[in-house]
Amino acid sequence: MKGNVIRLRAASLASKFGFGDGDIVDYFCEDNNISLDERDPHQILIKLVRTYLLPLIPHVEVYEIGTMHNPIRCEDKFVEELQRSDIYVDVTIHQLIQCINETEKDPIFMGDQCNQCEQTEQVTEKRRKFMVSYSFNKANLLAPGFGNVSVIMPDISMESIQEVEKIIKGQIEVDKVIILNIIELEK
Repeated sequence: MKGNVIRLRAASLASKFGFGDGDIVDYFCEDNNISLDERDPHQILIKLVRTYLLPLIPHVEVYEIGTMHNPIRCEDKFVEELQRSDIYVDVTIHQLIQCINETEKDPIFMGDQCNQCEQTEQVTEKRRKFMVSYSFNKANLLAPGFGNVSVIMPDISMESIQEVEKIIKGQIEVDKVIILNIIELEK
């Protein structure tokens, strides 16, 4: 996807696999050496669609969905119309970078925030590296959001899990955090 523009097609709103299965921003940035600087590519895609594509089709209603696939889709009553649509918008690299800069960063754990968890590359016998998958809810979101973060902590205990939830809540200012999965990355 190397090029000067990222093309957003209205037809993608009608499909679970639209916008490159939701990865169009990721692919474009990777191919063009653009850093997402710890931003969620799905949130960037949603912002690009709302800013540049939806004004071309203002009657179309959309919703956001927390998924590994396309995170922004049209309501059922618009699917047939958009499947036949040739409408698209080309977003420039400058517009994309501006959108990236305006998007909040995903949570990052800092060592001074928690005596149980910290983000560091140092793994020892007493400190193990885990990938934590979580769901979160904000009052203004129609569907829950999802995220992943790598942490180093001594173990998987109720205390360390509660500490991770507390840090995520503080970092992304959400109402509720649910830890979905914890996978040990290194031993």
